[in-house]
Amino acid sequence: MFVPKIQILSGHNETFLGRINPWPSFEVSRVPIVDFFETMKKIDVLIIGGGPGGSAAAMFLLREGITPVILEQEEFPRFHIGESLTGEAAQVLRRLGLEEKMNAMDNPVKHGVRVYGTNATNSWYVKVSSRDQNWNLTDSTTWQVRRSEFDAMMLKEAEERGAKIIRGTAIKALLNV
Repeated sequence: MFVPKIQILSGHNETFLGRINPWPSFEVSRVPIVDFFETMKKIDVLIIGGGPGGSAAAMFLLREGITPVILEQEEFPRFHIGESLTGEAAQVLRRLGLEEKMNAMDNPVKHGVRVYGTNATNSWYVKVSSRDQNWNLTDSTTWQVRRSEFDAMMLKEAEERGAKIIRGTAIKALLNV
């Protein structure tokens, strides 16, 4: 049986995967290793990372009656680049019942984007689109988000719906593969 080894990060002098910890102000609540491994034995699904993908996966699992554990080493909100959601990403948020929450955050609604060629002499417009239930491509809308706020909202929503969050921990494999 493969058993992971846990390493708790809490200062810039410690290392993570052989590198200096890049989060010098990172504070953690320490989880006793014995308690952590007892918890690990009871986990059906462990999600590494509480970003939008991990949080959305947790919410979909919760809808199916599965309680996931999200392992997240950073505190949210956190700075992150990538503020433009695709039409398909917006559809995922709608399926999770988050459209009202997204609109309440005052995120600008996007209908498309104008792309300019070299020298800005040519341009074309690309509509936001997504797939409907029959997999047909349709015009859609999406949001321009501030990732720090969006990521924090997603993780908080997953936690409020029942996902368990373990913060400030990192797993380092026992085997050197």
